[in-house]
Amino acid sequence: MKIAFRVDSSPHHSPCRLHRSLALASGLKDSDPDCEMIFLLTGPKEGEEIIKSQGYRCKYLGTTSLPAWNREVTADALAESGCDMLIVDDPGIDEAYLKEMRSKAFVIVIDDSMQLGSYSANGIVNPNPNAHMFQYRTDGGELFMGTEFSAIPKEFDAYQDMQRIPSEKIRRIFVWFPGSDRKGATLEAVRILKALSDKFVAVILVSKDFMHGEELAREIGLDDRFIFMNEGPGKERKMADSDFAIVSPDMPFQELMMLKVPTALIANPESKGQSALGEYCGMNGFALYLGEAGATDPEAGKAVKRLLSDLDGRERMSMRVGELVDGLGRFRLAEELLKLANPVGTVSQSP
Repeated sequence: MKIAFRVDSSPHHSPCRLHRSLALASGLKDSDPDCEMIFLLTGPKEGEEIIKSQGYRCKYLGTTSLPAWNREVTADALAESGCDMLIVDDPGIDEAYLKEMRSKAFVIVIDDSMQLGSYSANGIVNPNPNAHMFQYRTDGGELFMGTEFSAIPKEFDAYQDMQRIPSEKIRRIFVWFPGSDRKGATLEAVRILKALSDKFVAVILVSKDFMHGEELAREIGLDDRFIFMNEGPGKERKMADSDFAIVSPDMPFQELMMLKVPTALIANPESKGQSALGEYCGMNGFALYLGEAGATDPEAGKAVKRLLSDLDGRERMSMRVGELVDGLGRFRLAEELLKLANPVGTVSQSP
């Protein structure tokens, strides 16, 4: 089967979409080695290098994604590549886009927030804990809802069964807001942690597109509890070793759920659906929700301090999220999609 991924990796509102699409691609390749895949990418051009480094073809389409232009370039790429399936992880689509693409290929949409009124698609994937709250209109398509379909990258496989040792004191903290972090969530997280008197080491991961480097350096100053780290190889180990984390309710949170790390969330208001997801996770004890970047709860610092001093509360949180994400989602989703597209000759059947 030939599969095209249409992915937008804008550093402002969708920096993690490329990583979860690559994770799903690896699941598809493991489930069916005969799959051929190509990525149709908008966003930073560095994404093209990442895709090719993992052995996939890439057609770079530019930095922005507008619906009418998107329809044209995707249709041309499908015709040129001869792909049977199109997997769309791009907020820059509309209903007209999906109707046209479904006339040309088997269409799967990865969607976090029910951004469209209706979806002309063969399947819709929402891998978030609150997926069941959305009433998708699918025109007959199948729904793959919930964290059992979280596509965790293969780099985390080594930590899938890692046993966490409860610690009364928080020694290692992980902070990451992928992409440009235009709204300054990283700065807010650092300010919250700086106000604590505890001794800890906080790894502050920043992406290449991060917009607040000088401000962050000034904020940290001479506080030796904070360490800068550029996004790249090694972040999985830093995440797995953490006792606590502050991230966005996005891919990093799903990865931390698999690792059973107690987490506080700050939503990116530019990413539709993150605020609702953060609120849902907070209400259900999956995480501590601190609000949106630029408008965090005035009591956020006190809430973090209470959680850090509450070992039982952190352990309950770890147990709850560990039941949600098991690290096998990319294989589970890949097999379901291949079965849906080819119900007679599925990959799980013996010859």
